Amino acid sequence: MRILTLILYLLLGIVIAWFAAQNWDRTVLWLPGGYEAYWPLGAYIIAALVLGILPTAILHSLSRWRWQRRVRKLEAKLAALGQPAEPSVGTGPAPMGDYTTQRTPTL
Repeated sequence: MRILTLILYLLLGIVIAWFAAQNWDRTVLWLPGGYEAYWPLGAYIIAALVLGILPTAILHSLSRWRWQRRVRKLEAKLAALGQPAEPSVGTGPAPMGDYTTQRTPTL
């Protein structure tokens, strides 16, 4: 699945680079205070994409770091209690709902 994601990102990057290269004419960007910036349109496109992706990428990396830290702490607590870090096969959380009757296995 990761290879498909990588291929998708590469194709998207190629399309964006091609689009930016085709639109490399200089354009004016009027800034507050009467300033003007004359840059190629492709540079504006790439800057807008980077500024749009950057906050999400930062939030994702911070969230991932936080969860990895929590998992390491919980694994250390389990190791200190002498419990195995991974459950054995067939164990898991209890099913949700009101199950007052015992179920018999079917063969």
